[in-house]
Parts: sequence; structure tokens; C-alpha cells
Amino acid sequence: MESEASIPPKCEGCGAELVSHLFCFSCKTLQHFPPTADYFEALGFSCNYRLDQEKLKKCYCQLAEELHPDFYANSSKDLQHLSERGLALINRAFEFLLDPFSRAEYLLRKIHPDLEEKERIMPPDFLEEMFSLQEKLDQLVADHDRQGVEQMRMDLEQDRSELESGLLPAFEMLEEAENPQEVLERLRMSLNTNQYLKRLLERCVIEETE
Repeated sequence: MESEASIPPKCEGCGAELVSHLFCFSCKTLQHFPPTADYFEALGFSCNYRLDQEKLKKCYCQLAEELHPDFYANSSKDLQHLSERGLALINRAFEFLLDPFSRAEYLLRKIHPDLEEKERIMPPDFLEEMFSLQEKLDQLVADHDRQGVEQMRMDLEQDRSELESGLLPAFEMLEEAENPQEVLERLRMSLNTNQYLKRLLERCVIEETE
């Protein structure tokens, strides 16, 4: 799932090939970009789920330094606005792409927006299981059972870890599948499941700190 752009973007000023669509490291100039700028392209990556987190952090830090509004305090209003928009964009992009689930969600929506109608599909009997876990958590909290809450938190984290481990293989299968619908629905189901697990985990944290 590489970027659809066949021609690498060029700097508006010097014409050099851009790494990030927001900034030219050759002539050190900001670039104009649309409000719908892609998160991957903003940070200099191809549109692919497989991503080196250390490289992502390095690219983010380099861009954040170059785009910081303090450097453009005496520049034109246009450049000031570009730096503010650019920094806000890479902050959002970094947050989304660093987390494996939000990266998968963003990429899935980008390459298959038609899956919106599948947003509520869940594994069989999953909702019943979630309701049971919610009731169990309520009882643990009512009983002030900190050990029980901690055990549930660990179990939920394990469930999320297992979901995460299946994301990359699923996206790789998606690249090769002749009929990707089954893989797409499986990905959508995993991301829906994660949302429920994440909500339960957030409740565990909240209850433990009270």
C-alpha cells in the first residue's frame, strides 16, 4: 500500500525532491499544503502500515524543530500561518501513526473509506462478553477489590496485545488478496473490538486512582 503519488513532490522554491510535503530540507523553506494533507506524507513516509517507530520519532523531531513558529516570528503572515498549521499537522500525525491501532484505523479509512458501513461489525458473542466484563468490573469496584481490578487490567492488555499482533499480517494479506473483502472486514472487526477493550481499560485506570 504505497502512496498513490507516482511523481515525488518537488520543492516550490528550489525544485528539490521533498521528503516531507511540508518542508524542504535542501533550501530550508516551508511548503504550502492542503487542509486534507496526508499524515504519512506529512512525516515523510509512504502509505504503509509497516513503520519504523524510531525513524518516525526522528523525522517528527526534525520537522518539529524546523516548523516551530518561534523561527518565523519576524516572517510574513503567510509563513507564520504555514508554520503553525504545519506543526499542528505533524503533532496530530505523530500521535496517530505512533499508536498501532490509530495508525491502522487511519490507514484503513484512507484506503477503503467504503468500510464506514462496517464500523459496527463485531465478533460473534463479543458484545455479550463485554457486558459480562463490565458487570464484573462494576462488582470489583463496589467490593474495593484492587487486586481483581488489576488482574482484569492485565487480561485486557493481553487481549489488546493479541489484537495488535494480528494487524501487520492482516495488512500484508490485504496487499496480496484477490478478493480483499474478508480481510478488510476482519481488520474492521479487530479495530472495533479494540475500542471496547480500550474503554474498559480506561475504566480500570480511573477506578484504581480514586
